[in-house]
Amino acid sequence: MAIQFAGDEWLRAVKQALARSVNFRDAGRNWRSEWVWSVTGAAQPICIFFDLRYGECLEVARLKSATERASEITLEGPLAAWQRVLRKKLNLMQAITTRELNVTAGQSVKIMGAHRAAQALIDVIASIDTEWPA
Repeated sequence: MAIQFAGDEWLRAVKQALARSVNFRDAGRNWRSEWVWSVTGAAQPICIFFDLRYGECLEVARLKSATERASEITLEGPLAAWQRVLRKKLNLMQAITTRELNVTAGQSVKIMGAHRAAQALIDVIASIDTEWPA
């Protein structure tokens, strides 16, 4: 059964899936970053905070705004682009390079330098059966 994107159950599922992922743990073992995903184009803007440390996800939380929590990287883009990335129809790095997703805080170089960990994050989240907002 699909879980509503960015809802409480989905956030819990993301954290649990990351905790179980050997690939994410291995790819992220030297990576520490706080990310905010800002999703535009939905009925209401959606902002999701990730606290990622050395192969673990310490926190996944829904925010009221992209600036509510300090983060190293903020990625912003329309719902359609996030859907394509999380359905694995569009690679995260390609989405950033083509500006379908924009780095609005921080530097894209930090993502590119940790591309294996970032892709492992996407792979795990893409495995969650997600119901998308209209």
